[in-house]
Amino acid sequence: MKKFIALMLALMMVLSLTGCLSANVGIVFTENGSGKVTTSMYIADSFLEEMGETPEEAFADQKGTVKKKTINGEPYTGIEEMQSFANVQELKELLSKTSEETGETSVKVETGVSNGKNTVSLTFTYTNPETSADSTDATVTVDDAELEEMLKAMQVTIEVTFPGGVKRIDGDRSLYTSDGKTVKINAIASSDEEFLTVVGYLGAASENGHIID
Repeated sequence: MKKFIALMLALMMVLSLTGCLSANVGIVFTENGSGKVTTSMYIADSFLEEMGETPEEAFADQKGTVKKKTINGEPYTGIEEMQSFANVQELKELLSKTSEETGETSVKVETGVSNGKNTVSLTFTYTNPETSADSTDATVTVDDAELEEMLKAMQVTIEVTFPGGVKRIDGDRSLYTSDGKTVKINAIASSDEEFLTVVGYLGAASENGHIID
């Protein structure tokens, strides 16, 4: 997946196409600390046409389910993959694997207890991706200014939902929105390294403390 995303970025720059990629990572917790992680990436059909490929051909060797959706009135095709985790430790392993594949965002996950409830915190650290991308046929270099303009036109989000609601969010207010239970994070990095910590409530803690590790 990392190579595929890198190639998409390179081709976007070469073809001067913007606003043609939408990606999301959704994390949903249950009260006992289990949950699911859903990842998706959609690319505009018009962009795939510029590449000379059908949507089916473009995603033929990718894991996940190929789906179609409409974004801003335009048809997009993409892949979605859902993985379950039984506890927070399994989530840590899943997120570590995701960071290795994308090469962009790392996540630190910690558990605790507050107000008689188990809590989980996620600290996101993300920087600009590498300024070059290659395929088997070519290498394309992207300078910082070009990369920043490309990233502004992309939609990349991380959503985290807690059954007991959000306890605290530390970080730049412009990077996220929240309805009290779900935090939606803009995962596009700026020119500087960014940090954002989200803490939420799970279920009631046991007498001996948290029970979800």
